Amino acid sequence: MLRLSLVVLAVGLAAAVPPVTRSRNDIEAFRSFLESTKIGGYDDRFCRIVTKTRKDANLYIQRATANPAANAEENSGKYEGDIVLDDFIIEDMLAQYAQGRNAYTWPNTHWPNDTVVWEFGEGEFGRMVGHSRPWIAVTRAEGEGDNEGHIIAHAGVESLPFFAGIILARGHNLKTKSVLSILVHVLVHEFMSIYYALAGWSGNRERTKRKRGKEKGPLQQAAIEAGIKDIEENSCIKFRYREPEDTVFVRLTGHPNGCYAHVGYWASRGVHTLNLARNTPGVGCFRHATIVHEWLHILGFLHMQSTYNRDDYVQIVEENLQPGTEHNFAIYTSDLVSNLDVEYDYVSCMHYGPFAFSVNGLPTIVALREHEGVMGQREYITEKDWIRLRRHYNCPGAWD
Repeated sequence: MLRLSLVVLAVGLAAAVPPVTRSRNDIEAFRSFLESTKIGGYDDRFCRIVTKTRKDANLYIQRATANPAANAEENSGKYEGDIVLDDFIIEDMLAQYAQGRNAYTWPNTHWPNDTVVWEFGEGEFGRMVGHSRPWIAVTRAEGEGDNEGHIIAHAGVESLPFFAGIILARGHNLKTKSVLSILVHVLVHEFMSIYYALAGWSGNRERTKRKRGKEKGPLQQAAIEAGIKDIEENSCIKFRYREPEDTVFVRLTGHPNGCYAHVGYWASRGVHTLNLARNTPGVGCFRHATIVHEWLHILGFLHMQSTYNRDDYVQIVEENLQPGTEHNFAIYTSDLVSNLDVEYDYVSCMHYGPFAFSVNGLPTIVALREHEGVMGQREYITEKDWIRLRRHYNCPGAWD
């Protein structure tokens, strides 16, 4: 659900909804919805995911379990599933909504010189700073009790495949128990619960049956770099790894709470987010078209089904939507987004699948026209996807 015929053409985006008066309840409900899409933080000092990200990871698993037919991006809990909103964007959206308009503020979508600067986050995807072997770092997170806390194991991708961090034991007091005894306790008494958590996360228990020493981090790096190479080979976009002096760049992370990214370039933002929950390449957030999908968000694209003529091609079945997710299906007007003279693409890697945000397992998006291929597929990037990207960045020959 990443590649789409929508490109932001202006700083303001307005959904094609006539002005209405918003009640206080409507505004507060919208605020709650937007706030719920915010991502948790990360504490690099202790290599542990803080509370909200852990909660998001649990919710991601719950959403995937409840709606397995949806794409991983759609289950990631951000705006429209996988779009990261800055705090000032949320405030502007609320202000516009309170005035009766569904208007949104977005950054310039073009990266300067058609070049994306990026890096792997510290300790991400096998890039363990100061560690060349599988490892587990155990730290203490403050609890609500007196000296109680949570023991958190942050696993290198070589040792535990899917999570950047997993709560292995709760309530252990570091003053009375050694790290070794805690780890023994974890291995003996909680192995099966962790095993099944990982199995449920991946959607396939057999994928968890791999040797501890088998390195997956390099495979995940290779999958990400394959997505970058595909974009470079099909457009004029270039990628450059971050140098110390670069202050505006994309940071790749592997937090276990889904696949998501910022939309477009904004210098004042500094660090742009792109997250891919760790998994076997070809599965979940590590499907090739999903990786490219998130990069296309970074490059300035919204979702296909948000375009101004969406209703000519699909029907949104509102009675099948999860309550509160209606805002994820906003339509943007033609004076603010463009299809770049490319027809609607049902099988774009930027199109939602038919079961996105379904509350009952029934379709939420129904095609109104016959088309080839599978709507919402994440197996490949279509030629229309590439044409839109080349035209958005005015690549040589893009309009021929």
